[in-house]
Amino acid sequence: MIFMKYVFISILTILLVSCQEEDANHLLRYSMKDGMILYTQEDVCNYESANSFLNAESNFRKKPEDVVINQDSKKDSTYGYDEILSVSWERAKFGKWIEKYNLDKKKTYFVQTIKVIKLIPSSGEYALTEGFYNDYNKDSIGVNLNTGKRGFIVSSSNTNGRYEAYTIMKKIGYDDNGNSVGFYYPIKPSNIKWKYFKIKTIW
Repeated sequence: MIFMKYVFISILTILLVSCQEEDANHLLRYSMKDGMILYTQEDVCNYESANSFLNAESNFRKKPEDVVINQDSKKDSTYGYDEILSVSWERAKFGKWIEKYNLDKKKTYFVQTIKVIKLIPSSGEYALTEGFYNDYNKDSIGVNLNTGKRGFIVSSSNTNGRYEAYTIMKKIGYDDNGNSVGFYYPIKPSNIKWKYFKIKTIW
């Protein structure tokens, strides 16, 4: 568990550096109309495409070559989330693609990167591995930081009959006037579909 958290922090730091030059900027304080106080870098990120916004590569329907699903595995899925953690806030503008979500490409928004956690129940005799996401169902999940593709990371250890899985998503929290927006991308956390395989362990 400690190792997973270390990997998560390390990879996320690399992803955020591309947008934030911390040595050249300082944090600015913003007050939202609902009383929320935010601190962000002074730079405004520009996301001309949806993939650039989520830091996600294109997905392919072909399953990864290093994943072998045998006869002792079970395909399963679950929905929703158990916890949401805030990772960071930033100010951002978007390309024309954002208009289909009834948002204004001319506006600057306050965007939150979030870590969405799901505790997946399973007995200790099964290990869990991420299922396959493709261009037809990619919007049902966030990003797997290990691959840069749509999906999630799942713990290798079973704690109290559950495996911890998490995915990275974005939330457009406020507009530049401090009005609440509350738009999740690519999907509301309550609608996330966690697709996975339960693989029987051999001792």
